[in-house]
This record gives sequence, structure tokens and C-alpha cells, in this order.
Amino acid sequence: MDAGDYELKNSDANYFVGISNNFLFIDNGTGPDARDIFIYDLSKRKEVYRLGYNKDIIGIKEGRYFEYWIGEPATKRQCPDSYDELKQGGNQPSIETVIRLDLKTFKTIPTKRTRCDVFQ
Repeated sequence: MDAGDYELKNSDANYFVGISNNFLFIDNGTGPDARDIFIYDLSKRKEVYRLGYNKDIIGIKEGRYFEYWIGEPATKRQCPDSYDELKQGGNQPSIETVIRLDLKTFKTIPTKRTRCDVFQ
């Protein structure tokens, strides 16, 4: 390791998501749901934000936002066209929303983009 290198030591399963500006994004977890994203400021050499998500990562948008899906249990009213099909096999239907994290303020902004899916 060189003098200018920055090493992240962790015993968990971590996966590189991307780099935008001075931010490094690391996905943490081994299962499909209930995961974390760690955001490190490479110029400060420290973790600056951690968020939990339980569906999919969309990624870094416009160099200013990090977007991801988050879900919660759905009702038949929320997913009228797919609820019965999603419930087959004992699955739990979920209503999911895209969340946008502003990388300047670290405030989360729910969007109007939604979908119906299942929790695993």
C-alpha cells in the first residue's frame, strides 16, 4: 500500500457501486433485501453518509443525486392489476418508490415513480 492510498477495512460483504466527484459508493450486504449503502468522502477519507434500502440501486444521476428503490408492504388498492399474481406462492407484494438522495445536502427526496413488486 502506498502512502496516499486509502484502505477501507470491514469484515462484511462490500461491493463497489461507483464514484462521483469525491464520493465513493459501497453496497453492503449479502441478501436481496435490507441492505446498506456507505458513502465515503475520499477527500476527507471518512464515511459521510449511510442509507438503508431494500430493493434496487438505480445509481448516480447527473453527478448530484443517488437514486434507489425502497419498498413497503402493498395493499390490493395500491397494486390492483398485479396484487393477486404477486401474492402467489406466499409472497408479500410491495409498493416501491424511487428515492433520490441529494449529494450536496444528504436529504432524501421521494419521487413520484412507483412500481409493484414482491419482497423476497
